[in-house]
Amino acid sequence: MKIIQVTDTHMVPPGTELFGLRPRERLEACFADINARHRDAACCVVTGDLADRGDPEAYGELRAPWRRCGFPGTS
Repeated sequence: MKIIQVTDTHMVPPGTELFGLRPRERLEACFADINARHRDAACCVVTGDLADRGDPEAYGELRAPWRRCGFPGTS
């Protein structure tokens, strides 16, 4: 059984970078790859720090990429 694990997304508020990186763009690329190459997975498990500092706006940045994840229960 194939299980996808996405961990430590460390999302930040819109317009913010984390160590020169844009976590939302990276998460979108991650899900694009999962959808393109791993549609046969049984599930996707999320672990670790979702938001870097716990900002409500950072958690909001998870919504759009997550909806495109393609696994049941992510819409």
